[in-house]
Amino acid sequence: MPEIRNQAGTIAEAVFLHAGSRPEAYALVDRNGPVCYRQLWDRICACAAVLQELGAGNGSRVVMECTQDVTFVAVNLACQLAGAIFVGVERKVAVGRLEEILRQTEPVLLLTNRAVALSIAVKTHLVEKEFNAIVNDKLAEAAQQGAAEETGKVPIPYGGQSAETAKEPGAYREQSAEAAKEPALCGERLEGTADDWDAVVRRLDSEAIAEIMFSTGTTGKTKGAVMTGRANVANAQNIIDGVRMEADAVEMIPLPVNHAHGIRTVYAHLLNGSCALIANGITFPRVLLDMMQKYGANAIDLSPSAAQMLINTSARKLKEIAPGIRYVEVGTAFLPEATKSMLRACFPNSRLYNFYGSSESGRTCCLEFSSGMEKPGCIGRPVPNARFAVLDESGHPMQSDAAHTGRLASAGPMNMSGYWKEPELSAETLQNGYVLTADVAYIDEDRCIYVLGRQDDVIVYKGIKISPEEIEEAAKGCDLIADCACIPEADELAGQVPRLFVVPRDREAYREDEVFAYLKKHIDDNRMPRTIEVIDAIPRTYNGKILRRELRSNGAIHMS
Repeated sequence: MPEIRNQAGTIAEAVFLHAGSRPEAYALVDRNGPVCYRQLWDRICACAAVLQELGAGNGSRVVMECTQDVTFVAVNLACQLAGAIFVGVERKVAVGRLEEILRQTEPVLLLTNRAVALSIAVKTHLVEKEFNAIVNDKLAEAAQQGAAEETGKVPIPYGGQSAETAKEPGAYREQSAEAAKEPALCGERLEGTADDWDAVVRRLDSEAIAEIMFSTGTTGKTKGAVMTGRANVANAQNIIDGVRMEADAVEMIPLPVNHAHGIRTVYAHLLNGSCALIANGITFPRVLLDMMQKYGANAIDLSPSAAQMLINTSARKLKEIAPGIRYVEVGTAFLPEATKSMLRACFPNSRLYNFYGSSESGRTCCLEFSSGMEKPGCIGRPVPNARFAVLDESGHPMQSDAAHTGRLASAGPMNMSGYWKEPELSAETLQNGYVLTADVAYIDEDRCIYVLGRQDDVIVYKGIKISPEEIEEAAKGCDLIADCACIPEADELAGQVPRLFVVPRDREAYREDEVFAYLKKHIDDNRMPRTIEVIDAIPRTYNGKILRRELRSNGAIHMS
């Protein structure tokens, strides 16, 4: 297990420590350029002061539309200092979804990257440029007050949700710079020493709520996972250990940092003291790859769909940078075998990892697939902070194997505290310290975990549980099929049978009898689809997960 290079209780504390121990090291890089740990800490502190002046603190919520840059991360961590709770939403979020989240969270502040007309009132609504201007003024003011040691006065905003002596938002207290033992959280360049540690711990409560992560995923219901500072640190440690992250790691993250996967990779680097490159997707792969070369990226974090697109559009350029890539990590959705093979061919000397996880638990299981020797259906072994159980229909832990599967559950300090204002849903999902997933799985004698699919998605044919991904993997090997998805279909005799939806590569050349003939050569008879239906497109989430509920509930869009 790699060394965790500090003992921070929150990610904000980790940044503070690195600002003292390695202030000039790059922490983050975005489209505007690099920010070192000293600069990041200064910006976090300035943001915290502005947040309090705007009324944030004492557990109030701050909702921010993703800007995919340093500011988004700084405001996130500044909320911890100010005593507020951060709520990130996706870039260009639909107004209806934004208003739903605003109703649930009742924020004191909304930050968007554009003007948005809302039908509900928000106490304060600023566009990011307006907020940044105020923060920059605060930083300029702090620079002018750099004579703090000479004047003997240091402005310190109150922070921490558990502060007993907090005054009104925006209030400051003054103290002698010579007598001060606590680090200034705003207004001076921090030198961070071991003596500061106890003071930082007193200000930041690792068990306080740090953020609420809203997601819909494949279920369609908007729900907010409540994460503490401690949970975020545990998740970051899981990633550091899972990929064997080195102290000088520089990782490209083109995934949205308002979503759980992207922001947690950022947290891992801030805890580790290394560097994260934040890119705005892979729409312009040349820009992304040039950024990687400019800043010496030696790792990359991708979703399965992003990996496929990047390899398909930029294979030659990727091969140029591949020798310098130590590891590639992939998460957010099921990783097809074909994509694994593409990654192995593109990065033959790199460590390749596939993470299993969720918004509720973070990354809890890791599979290294560099060699291609991994077992079919295996998602790897638990990462250090996670432990797993397979539950029977009564919710009790059971001994599992390929013939005896159950519901997968995970426990550990990285788990959410519950869903925001959803006590019933929280009670259903959190039981006896475990977060219950919807995945059907088993664990073998080597502690390797195998997932067949979600409970609603697994096909139960005459008592045999069939993974839809198994059928999809086989079908994708057929040259006639560009994409596909499999769902269970009710059958009076068998209980359920597989139903396959396909998107042909060429409508004119497509022949259903040839597809059936191909499948018969590659899957068992009891796994053969009963019907194959041609549609225009497979419905998916932004990160490539199949929206099977749309195929089940709403039918499919047929080819014209």
